[in-house]
Amino acid sequence: MGRGGCLRKRWDAMWWIALVLMCWASGSRETRAFYLPGVSPVDYEQGAPLNVFANKLQSPVNYVSQDYHRFIFCKPIDEGTGSESQVERVRNAKRLNLGQLLSGQKYEPTSIEFNMMNSESCVLSCVRDLARQSFSNPKRAQLVEAKKVKTLRLIREQYFVRLILDNMPVLTKLTDPGSGRTFTWMGYPLGAVKQGKEFLFNHLKFKVLVHQVKNTLLERVSPGAQFYRVVGFEVTPTSVDHWISQDGTSVKCKKDNSDQFFEPRALAELSRIAFTHDVAFEESELKWATRWDSILNASPETKRVEWFSIVNVLLITLFFSLLTAFVLLRTVYLDFARYNGLADDEVTQESGWKMLHGDVFRVPRVFELLCVWVGAGVQLAILAVATLSLSVIGLVSPANRGGLLSVMLFMWVSTSFFSGYTSGRLYGGMGGTQKRSVALMSALYLPGLIAGVFISLNVLLRMNAASNAVPIFTLIVLACVWFGISVPLNLLGSFISLKQGAIDVPCKTNAIPREIPESPLYTELLYLMLPGVIPFSVAVVPLAFILNSIWQSAIFYMFGFLFLVLMMLVITCAQLGMVIAYARLSSMNFHWWWPAIGTGASSGLYVFLYTVSYLLRFSRRAEHEWLSTVVYLSYMMLLSVCFALFCGACSFLSAFWFVRRIFGAVRIT
Repeated sequence: MGRGGCLRKRWDAMWWIALVLMCWASGSRETRAFYLPGVSPVDYEQGAPLNVFANKLQSPVNYVSQDYHRFIFCKPIDEGTGSESQVERVRNAKRLNLGQLLSGQKYEPTSIEFNMMNSESCVLSCVRDLARQSFSNPKRAQLVEAKKVKTLRLIREQYFVRLILDNMPVLTKLTDPGSGRTFTWMGYPLGAVKQGKEFLFNHLKFKVLVHQVKNTLLERVSPGAQFYRVVGFEVTPTSVDHWISQDGTSVKCKKDNSDQFFEPRALAELSRIAFTHDVAFEESELKWATRWDSILNASPETKRVEWFSIVNVLLITLFFSLLTAFVLLRTVYLDFARYNGLADDEVTQESGWKMLHGDVFRVPRVFELLCVWVGAGVQLAILAVATLSLSVIGLVSPANRGGLLSVMLFMWVSTSFFSGYTSGRLYGGMGGTQKRSVALMSALYLPGLIAGVFISLNVLLRMNAASNAVPIFTLIVLACVWFGISVPLNLLGSFISLKQGAIDVPCKTNAIPREIPESPLYTELLYLMLPGVIPFSVAVVPLAFILNSIWQSAIFYMFGFLFLVLMMLVITCAQLGMVIAYARLSSMNFHWWWPAIGTGASSGLYVFLYTVSYLLRFSRRAEHEWLSTVVYLSYMMLLSVCFALFCGACSFLSAFWFVRRIFGAVRIT
């Protein structure tokens, strides 16, 4: 028998084994099939249990997340006793990836449970005693009172509860009474404040959208059975003052012989509170593969803003490109014609940037730090391009929670080589002598800054029992990844770059530096800061979407739009670096190195000022706590630093290429 026959028999055997495994798996009430990217659908038979999990509590005005089970909510059912669990800390129902751990996401079981296609009303989860006299243990009474007080504070701070069913987030549809438009929010509000009193939403009306699966292998294995997939999860929260029996085992949500709920009472006035829910199942034509489309599709207003931003970015880039082409390049070519047409003795009588050929490649002060900044900026640029490329082609899905942050962390570690190589190549190629110092600074500078801020914030968050505090074990894993993978890759890049020869520059550097004209300090600052407005104007609209995604729990999935803006930003920064370098040289000043990187990096200051204005705008809704403000400003400072390094590296590398080209094109004896 030939090789093809053997392979065919082996393939047939593998196919039959797979078929047997699928038939064996179909014996359970829920089965899974594989779908990309990273998430598989679950087929539920009619009557199969559906478990609701809790993520965390988030607020648009307080940026410290809270744990769901640290308040007066019902604990999950203990499978051993069949009653409510008495443990104070509820563990996650599944392992979380690194991105989920870093962002403070949870996957904790709750007391809410459905059965597929079985609609129910006024299902009791638990009854909570809130009066201190209800407890014989003083510590227990004090703990419940503290939870009640904290729940009142979270209602005032507009916290939202994030629940999950079959990996779908619960959605709340709110209608603006003024415009009549409907807005969709992730999660549901914890409560509401009316006439100065806090009301807790203790009755939840769920609607589960399902799609019936037809013509599948499951139907062939189990004839007559019906299977469904969850394609939507919505909730309408209300506050109800239930009628509660004396023993707390039964409740009523509505008045007798009426469809009206009992009138709500303020949480501070209640001595007992019941948590109930309704659930209704609705069949939908929406398929499982497109169930996220309703969440990811932008609203008409967002689409108009997106197109306005695209047009704005294209116009800014086009205008700056034309300015560079018609002014800068025209002037440079005229300089070429003039310098190459004159004799050497005639050139000495002229003034112009050619006179700086003996100093133009003289390295500046603190050259080590400049090389480290450029290397970090190159790493960030490669990280951004790689992550957005994976997102554009669909390999990063919002259904895979924490996937984007995990991919970014993986890309950061993988691109450490380029940071070390770029900084080492620039420093060693220009004749630097402190090569080991540059290599260590490249490996520790930016990661050390991020790690220092992150650990300091994590200590504060853990002291305040915040949900987004990262576990100690995760920090140890990150430290091992940093020192075990990232630092060696960075040092490897530095080692390879330092073994290469000097960078070929067209001019030799004189032993004695040329005198340069002095200029006032304010002129230097304006010269450095004003050009940063141009890159910021390119990125300002996408920045607003990104901030809403980070702090307002909005899903950002416009990666194609962001990739286009990123390309335009690179082009704008590159042209800005060339313009600044030429303007500097034309003023007979050979110190173009730091201005070339500083003008691009100054856009980071404008980004930070914009984030501060963003904080002030939302602080009008409610007063921010000091910890929330510290968390916000710290993370936005890191974002601004990374943006500055990215833009600074683009502008410097283009300026460095430009200076080498123009001095290599003129005749210098």
